[in-house]
Amino acid sequence: MNLADRWHSLILGNAVDMMRYDAGLRDEINAMIKALGKDLVREIISADLDTPRTDWQRARLRTLLKEAQTRIQEAYTEVANVHSSGLAAAVDANTTGLVLAMNEAAGVQLLDAVKWSPNLLKALVDGTLINGAPSADWWARQSVDLQNAFNDQMRQGIMRGEGVAPLVARVKPLLETSTRNAEALVRTSAMAVNNAAQLATYKENADVLQSLQWCATLDPRTCLSCGAQDGEQWAPSETEHITPPLHWNCRCVVVPISRLWEELGIDPPPGTRASWEGPVDKNTTWESWLKGLPAADQKEILGPARQKLWDAGKLSITDLVDQRGNALTLEQLVGK
Repeated sequence: MNLADRWHSLILGNAVDMMRYDAGLRDEINAMIKALGKDLVREIISADLDTPRTDWQRARLRTLLKEAQTRIQEAYTEVANVHSSGLAAAVDANTTGLVLAMNEAAGVQLLDAVKWSPNLLKALVDGTLINGAPSADWWARQSVDLQNAFNDQMRQGIMRGEGVAPLVARVKPLLETSTRNAEALVRTSAMAVNNAAQLATYKENADVLQSLQWCATLDPRTCLSCGAQDGEQWAPSETEHITPPLHWNCRCVVVPISRLWEELGIDPPPGTRASWEGPVDKNTTWESWLKGLPAADQKEILGPARQKLWDAGKLSITDLVDQRGNALTLEQLVGK
């Protein structure tokens, strides 16, 4: 396994750690939305809307909608604050730990961690966009969506002459929708902010990196948009390149590719040897290294005919050269 593969494995593990953390954050925010729902139910009950359609009832409905609007706004402001502070703390710990693990995998102090101050963390969390808007804007939109939906449901219920119990029943599906939207935002923003923090780290270490590579999850749930980006590489200094997440619940990550040890003026760490993909295990032979390459690269190195014979196991690398180490022709190979 070369260094890029080791780093890829560590970054995937880092993403899983972030997912585990955001699961707890989702639970906390879901509990806040559930508490909001109980408050709305209490306000419906105390509004005393069972009376016939009168001016007094309409006045009570206007009061209910106004109080509900205030309560929903307060709840979502608190949710946004909990979400922002929770992500900032997680990103600080997660990216610092990742850099330590990546340096350990490299065997040398190759990467420097970003020194995250509270202001930098706040700017990162507040400034990271999810589908074109920061988290704070999405929370504000979800707040307005719930306010409008609540208003609509209460008015419809009153128009149909419903009592308190049916009006209360109209709240449950609204909260289910709000919970799903909140979970999607927490999950997606956690990956977005984590990726943004990693990209900031790679930019800080652009002098030791050759490129950055998009890595999609290899399973049937990956969408075509993400699959099309998989393997795409760009320079660490390129700030306009598209980066994950591409959509809600996106699981893609970015993996850095280090420069060769020779370019960096560094001796390979003990127990490794250099390769064009970074350091590999010292016991890796050229043939075993070649077997790990894609078939297209093998054909480019050996030639299509030789690669076909070698890949089929009919010939070893030593069979492809004569006793003096000169490459054999195809006719000579067939003759063997």
